[in-house]
Amino acid sequence: MRKQIHLLLFIAVIATGILEAQTTDTTLLSIETQDGNIYFGHLSEEDSSKIILDTQNLGLLTIRRADIKIMEKANPEQFIKGEFWSSELRSSQYFFTSNAYDLSKGDLYYRNIWVLWNQINYGFTNNFSLGLGIIPLFLFASEVTPIFLTPSVTFPIKKDRLNIGAGAILVDCNIKSSV
Repeated sequence: MRKQIHLLLFIAVIATGILEAQTTDTTLLSIETQDGNIYFGHLSEEDSSKIILDTQNLGLLTIRRADIKIMEKANPEQFIKGEFWSSELRSSQYFFTSNAYDLSKGDLYYRNIWVLWNQINYGFTNNFSLGLGIIPLFLFASEVTPIFLTPSVTFPIKKDRLNIGAGAILVDCNIKSSV
């Protein structure tokens, strides 16, 4: 009887290990390879030399770790109708002003266009951001250095689909350069 209990216990331990080995990882990854390709999928298996990614279109895809440039967790909410939508901060900007999709709370964004346009924006809330910029004309021996302030407020009408926004560009060109 004692041997049967030990055998039963041994089988239970082995079966538990087998069942646990069959659990799948639901981690959604974004992998950019050295050649610029980007793959999205669930982590199927990994070891010290490779990652096996379960992708929607290609099935199981083996990627050598040496070929991986960037690997990060992807947010499932960024997939809309099967396509990945990047959370690009610039999506809140046109060339020189904001649109109705504001920066998220805590996002900080700096941009420089051709050395002349320097701007930094910060999302104070999900619906309000403020930008500060400078056009360094002093680099060209100008006596004025324009600075500008760009407040932006948005009002979501339908979440992630329709927003109404208002913004302004407040410019001061009377700042004299001391150069």
